[in-house]
Amino acid sequence: GEAVYRELPRALSNAWAAYRGGLAAGLVRQGPPAQQWRALETALAALGAQLAALCLPGASGEALTALLDGCPAGRWVEVVFEAEGAALLGLPFEALTLPDGRPLALHPSVVTTRRPWGLTPAVAGHVLAGPLKLLVAVAAPDEGQSKSAVLDLERELQVILDAVAPARRDQQGQVRFLEIGHPDEIAKALCADAYHVLHLSCHGQPGQLLLFGLTGTLAGL
Repeated sequence: GEAVYRELPRALSNAWAAYRGGLAAGLVRQGPPAQQWRALETALAALGAQLAALCLPGASGEALTALLDGCPAGRWVEVVFEAEGAALLGLPFEALTLPDGRPLALHPSVVTTRRPWGLTPAVAGHVLAGPLKLLVAVAAPDEGQSKSAVLDLERELQVILDAVAPARRDQQGQVRFLEIGHPDEIAKALCADAYHVLHLSCHGQPGQLLLFGLTGTLAGL
């Protein structure tokens, strides 16, 4: 199916705002009570339905459901959401529901990804052999340079080291830490070598990761 919109449907904007509002209120109270959790679940379901109306027009929802439910065990379907701009790319596509109400992202045969509009997808080549190679970039803004809480850099790094310790001990894992979590430095590292995993620890907002450079200034990605 195909549909064209001049702007984001108002029903979707309202559903997204309602869910964020309910979630923010619960976080302020250090965890919403059971009644509020139910309200959040209802709001999330409504948001998922509106996302489905936007992304799966016509009979495309039923066609996707049939494809997924008929997928053999061990096989998967990559569902890619392409959008232009942080506002659209930051929509919670993972909340989208299939026509029968099941969340798309929780289907066992689904892998969901998002990609900026117009970006050419990488062509599958040879599979990178082991051991597991992990590139870690921690973007911790200087105090006073961000309205968000300053990341505990030492704790972030220790959690990562603890997680990969068994693999490193058995020589099944390699980890490289970047001293500067800036987009340019990450790009240089990825161009210089191949990695299985890029791990980012940073603040974020819808459609944008907030990375920082030498001076602690904001560098959005």
